[in-house]
Amino acid sequence: MNSKLKILSFALFCVALCAALLFFIIPGGFQAFGRSEEMQVARLIRSVPDDYSMSSSSSFRLIAKTIWAQVPRLLGMSRASPVFNSEDYVSKYDIASKIMEFGDSARPVLEKHLKTSARKEERWLCADLLGDLGNNSSIPVLTDALLSDSDAEVRGTAAESLGEIGDPASLPLLISTFAKERDNSAKKKIIEGIEHYDDEAAINFLSFALKSEKDPEIRTAAVGSLANFANLPDVQNAIVEAFMTEKDESALQAIVKAIGRMPKKACIPILMDLLRSEAKPAIRFEAAMGISKCGDKSLGKQLLEAFRAEKDENIKSMIGECLGKFRELEAFPEILAEFPIVKKEAPSELKPSSGTLFGGSHGTGDSYENNYVGGEYCYGLEDNLTNARLAWALGMMRDTSALQALTEQLEKSSNSKYRIILLTAIGRIDAPRARAILCERLSGDADHLLRESAAKALSKIKCEESEKALSSALRSESNSEVISAIMEGIAFQNSPGAFDILRSYLSNSDSNIRKAAISGIAWIGGKDAMNLLLDLLQTEKEKTVVSRIANALGMIGDSAALDAISALVGDQGKDSPAEASCWALGHIYDNRALPFLEKALERKDTVFGSAFALAEIRDRSAIPALKKSQSQLKKNTNERFACNVAITLLGDNSCVLEIAESIKKNQAYWERFAILCCMIASTDPERIKILENLCNDNSETLSQMAQAVLDGKGIKAFEIALSSDKEDDSKYYALSAMLFFDGLAEFKELVEPLLCDGDENVRESALLVLRRIEKQKLKGE
Repeated sequence: MNSKLKILSFALFCVALCAALLFFIIPGGFQAFGRSEEMQVARLIRSVPDDYSMSSSSSFRLIAKTIWAQVPRLLGMSRASPVFNSEDYVSKYDIASKIMEFGDSARPVLEKHLKTSARKEERWLCADLLGDLGNNSSIPVLTDALLSDSDAEVRGTAAESLGEIGDPASLPLLISTFAKERDNSAKKKIIEGIEHYDDEAAINFLSFALKSEKDPEIRTAAVGSLANFANLPDVQNAIVEAFMTEKDESALQAIVKAIGRMPKKACIPILMDLLRSEAKPAIRFEAAMGISKCGDKSLGKQLLEAFRAEKDENIKSMIGECLGKFRELEAFPEILAEFPIVKKEAPSELKPSSGTLFGGSHGTGDSYENNYVGGEYCYGLEDNLTNARLAWALGMMRDTSALQALTEQLEKSSNSKYRIILLTAIGRIDAPRARAILCERLSGDADHLLRESAAKALSKIKCEESEKALSSALRSESNSEVISAIMEGIAFQNSPGAFDILRSYLSNSDSNIRKAAISGIAWIGGKDAMNLLLDLLQTEKEKTVVSRIANALGMIGDSAALDAISALVGDQGKDSPAEASCWALGHIYDNRALPFLEKALERKDTVFGSAFALAEIRDRSAIPALKKSQSQLKKNTNERFACNVAITLLGDNSCVLEIAESIKKNQAYWERFAILCCMIASTDPERIKILENLCNDNSETLSQMAQAVLDGKGIKAFEIALSSDKEDDSKYYALSAMLFFDGLAEFKELVEPLLCDGDENVRESALLVLRRIEKQKLKGE
């Protein structure tokens, strides 16, 4: 008996010891036993490795901004692509993202460590994340760090975070500190902080820095920030004046890039003159890049002449890309004759010479090669970059004569990224031979990335040949990414048996395959699809898959799913489906969702999606909740912008003046498109000035739409975007924006063909609009 008692006592001792270990050592133990979040945050801060900070930009802010630029969220369903490849970087970002999960409760710990930590890496992280949290109470500790921290990067990051918080009282401090700071990295960060302010004092300071700073690195940083205000005439004058006097090549490149962000009428003559000049290749390349972004078909003849005369292969390839983008078909034979470009030494008369703007380095130097093809960043092309641009251009022109050259390069090359661009170009050409090449690659290429690209290309071609190839490949494919691409294609073909095929993959152990099957089922739609997804929602544990189910139910748009989706809006934590659920409720278009969406306005992580969802439901009773949320959000944030847009779309003009102020900045295209939509809905007299500004937009489509709205055409302006042959996001944004308006039935004939568009976002948005048209019919709208 005594021995049993001893064994029991020892067992209890072991249990108590394990509990203590869990409580004091194991990271998750704190949460399990309810210990303070502050201890968990402190533990994460201390886990930051040496050399944590990045010289170019703050980690958490950088990835957030990049995702915003890459993934316009007007529909809340775009698929984000990977932004960074570095595993080391991802691990550092993980630390920041885990801390941010605690929200404002992490702030006191961050402030304390910024003041007291002996390690610069910890102080840098704290300064960075306090800017992301955006609480005014952090201003004193950030100000102290700016003025007295021993590390230049910490001082600079504190400055940037003060700008991120955006308190007007911090601007004079930033300007005065800049004059005293001696470290260039810190001075550049201070400029980035000042960039967040859009008032006259900030713009004047940046213009003065561009004109008077002796260090070219600082002038480069100043013009990069000024470019955000390139819509303003005074800023345009400052940029052009700097261009005429600048001697440093790097600063000149930044100035030319800024010129490319000026309104089209102001920048195109300068860029075209530069392209045809004898300026350094680096400068002329930037000019060609700028023309690619803001030019149009009217430049075709001039660009063709420049293409013929150009000797530099990188610049020539960028001009070729412009010709492809603008569909200058007269250039097709000449681009085809140049493809593929064979690398060669630069001709002797173009060898380096003295001077800065004219002469200088030439050839294939890394100083000016740019890894963009067709407007997208393409990592890993190596020596194939120039030919990738020409291949992209040939694909855009859709001439079957290009097939042989593209296929030969596909056979010869071993570079996976280049072969994807070649295959994508082939997929744009509507010809039996092109489809046969895609089928061959889907069934037999050793590179799974090529098989995935072939599946995506075939998915865009609705025909019996594509359907058979996809179904056959699915039976033998083992790679999950390829399987996902094939399933999306099968859903698009919507042949008999497609629903059952997709349903069979809902129990797959790979979450990406389950998500692809869910998206496919949403495309097919109907009551059976909705019921199947509602059943799946009861058993699915992975939150990213739950988000996809919410999106899918929103795509189907049946009000019977409202209760199930509404229950997800309150979910919190990592990978929460809450925001996806907000978007879904908007697509369902039922005012019973209002209480849930108005509650979601109180959370920073769901305010963006819920604001646009409320605008989509189009119930004016949501305006007070939107105004309350807007008043609590900082200016110049995406969340406040979303509230301003939603309030205006619902017919309230109180935010039009703030929208007019926001247009000072060169905003992302989706933001400018959203402003145009507001001006369709608004009756405020200020709308005239805003529309006149948009008439000078670098996007030809948006400028034409703005003119149409000025001419009184209202929502008929969307016809311009829907009929556009440009490979930009205009059709996608137009379809997304149409969901905010009544009277969509007249667009049905224009929208139906877009179900077969090459862009999956356009296809999905077109489907949403067509389903909305049916709902509006039932409601008699």
